Amino acid sequence: MIDDKLSADVTERICSALCLAIAEGALKPGTKILDDVIASHFGVSRTVARGAIAILERERVIDRKRNRGAFVATPSIEEARHLLEARLAMELAIVDRAVVELSEDEMDRLQGLTLEEDAVHGSHDPAAKRRISGNFHIELARASGNTVYVDILQNLVARLTLVAALYEIKSSDCCGSNDHRAILEALRQRDKEKARALMKVHLERIEATIDLSGGSEDNISLSSVLAKFAPVT
Repeated sequence: MIDDKLSADVTERICSALCLAIAEGALKPGTKILDDVIASHFGVSRTVARGAIAILERERVIDRKRNRGAFVATPSIEEARHLLEARLAMELAIVDRAVVELSEDEMDRLQGLTLEEDAVHGSHDPAAKRRISGNFHIELARASGNTVYVDILQNLVARLTLVAALYEIKSSDCCGSNDHRAILEALRQRDKEKARALMKVHLERIEATIDLSGGSEDNISLSSVLAKFAPVT
């Protein structure tokens, strides 16, 4: 049982490290995920590494190609459109619940996140901007009290990070604190229709930065990414 628990713990660490690296754009769509590199870095068997990769395959963050191996997923244009559509539906459902469920303490905590956004958006760190902006949406879902919404939105945000890596117009910066503050103020006023309208406009702005006509390729070292996102101590 101890071995099983240790295996589960390291599997979670591997999944978290890979997801964070993908979310921050360190692992690009199409990057090959080598189980031997993961196993060596975490000091586990390749079986454990493959188990973690399989979890991310089920979440469609990683694709396995027959006779070629596992790769960070490369969403098609059609999939990108479906993901954007699904996110809009999910975020509006979250707003509907949040307008009823959010406490004043939770609203204050979310307000604090917008202040963190202000600091980050003044920097030249696109990965940090992406992380903190996405975090506002995840924490809003969490504060709404529906854990299933949180799980679904986390997966959508992760997969849309891949869409952005492939199709986003350079230097776009639309998921910002001003929009988030306006949404939060409407929620504080318990104005569902206004909050829904603001969220819809906000997501449409983000969608407008997606150009579904091209992509890019980069050579990435998996071992160097793991060293950054899961340092061995």
